[in-house]
Amino acid sequence: MKPDKIVVNASPVISLAKIGCADFLLKLFRRLIIPEGVAQEIMNHKSHDPAAEWLNSIRSLDIVSTVKVPASVLEWNLGKGESQVIAFALQKSPKTLVLPLPVR
Repeated sequence: MKPDKIVVNASPVISLAKIGCADFLLKLFRRLIIPEGVAQEIMNHKSHDPAAEWLNSIRSLDIVSTVKVPASVLEWNLGKGESQVIAFALQKSPKTLVLPLPVR
């Protein structure tokens, strides 16, 4: 049985797209959620980027435009995308899965 949904950061999408496996996310989860900050990071990465092309081609994707990031998450000084992923997971559902964030 597939987990219901996943909210994903840019790094896993970029990494999986580079090896041609971004669709793996769609096979594992019923609903793929990408906060707007993450989508912007992917789209601004570089021209002809596999992750940006993949993101543009997916129809079964929820790009969440409004994610209120609480002060407790802002204090961590993460990027916009990472902060939105964590905030979405904290606010929306304990069943939401978060893919690993990159180590800084």
